[in-house]
Amino acid sequence: MLKALLKVKALLKVCLEWRLGRRKLPADLAEWRRPGYDPDGKLDERIWRQLRTFFKSRGYTYWILAYECMQVPPVDELMCNGFGYASLQRGWDNTNGLSSYELLKQFMYPNPLCRAARERGGRDVVIRVLAIGSQGRKHVEILELLSRDHYSVIDRNHAIPVFEFLTYGDITFGIFPKVGFTMFGAYGVGFWAKNSVGDIVDMMMQCIEALSFIHYVGVAHMDAFRDNFLVQFFPESLSIDRIAVTRPRVYLTDFETAVYFPPDVPAEERVCVDLPAGDSFGTMKPEEYGRPKPPELLSDAPYDPFKLDVWQLATSFGELKTTISSIDEVLEAMRSPEASSRPTSRDALYRLVEVVASLPPQSLLIPPEITMAPLSPEVAAMLRSLPHATAVPE
Repeated sequence: MLKALLKVKALLKVCLEWRLGRRKLPADLAEWRRPGYDPDGKLDERIWRQLRTFFKSRGYTYWILAYECMQVPPVDELMCNGFGYASLQRGWDNTNGLSSYELLKQFMYPNPLCRAARERGGRDVVIRVLAIGSQGRKHVEILELLSRDHYSVIDRNHAIPVFEFLTYGDITFGIFPKVGFTMFGAYGVGFWAKNSVGDIVDMMMQCIEALSFIHYVGVAHMDAFRDNFLVQFFPESLSIDRIAVTRPRVYLTDFETAVYFPPDVPAEERVCVDLPAGDSFGTMKPEEYGRPKPPELLSDAPYDPFKLDVWQLATSFGELKTTISSIDEVLEAMRSPEASSRPTSRDALYRLVEVVASLPPQSLLIPPEITMAPLSPEVAAMLRSLPHATAVPE
């Protein structure tokens, strides 16, 4: 009897501690994404500090806030996690700030919903708040669909895998691999990566393949700009003046705005009517949507979310010219203002693969042309929508 009473008392103590701890955390996803004006990250730290013991008990140690939105490892060394690699030609020294090995030891988090951590075995991961109560359940279901069972091992599935889901009361977290770099850094004036047209097109084809697969499953991403694609490393063929032997894998991340149509939904009913948004966006007015908009988002008519993905991806490469007309023509078709004129992701992929297969590999060992000024309104809007201040030429 005494043992039973002690167990009940211990359980009540745990419940009380959890309730007190839960009250210190945001009530919903929107509050977690925007805890208030926080230029130095202190509000973000205060939120995650409440969960430090919880994640430590599950084998995860937080990365350390270095400044603003930059986190660094708790120990200044790396262990391969299979999702991020460094370029040997860049070396280990970071005196010029361009060592990809050192860049792997940085995590610029896009918003407070994410936190880098190191698991007990030494591999680095990213913790993401996915759901609170009834909010975000669609996000969790789509990740479960793509990261579990047979879909998870299909080679054409580029959706970032979920290592595990953890729950803390009514909060669901996803544990993801920390992938090397974002595709936003694949090229550009002043960017460090020296990727050739061949390098970029290979990664671009993987981005389209990622869309083609999720579209086959019935998922439309609806935020398929290139900053939501991650890559293990950059081949940088231009830095070695030869075609890189090893090619990186590209991953598609952030499915918060995604929608899923089960197999029994007819093609003509696979449409959307609202602007792309997730529960962490809160109540959003149309003018507050920060991403570029194709014509179909400017009206109240139903639109094809799969063709939206195609437009978003191609538009986010809008300042890039490969100088190979047959490749650039495919990208232009994907950016067509008329959704009905755009190829599907599958057709765009086949067309691009066919074009690349017809070209000598050496012909792609050239630098791309980058148009930085003036930028198209769509590309400028995409740059401004990134999580960190980015200078955008007018």
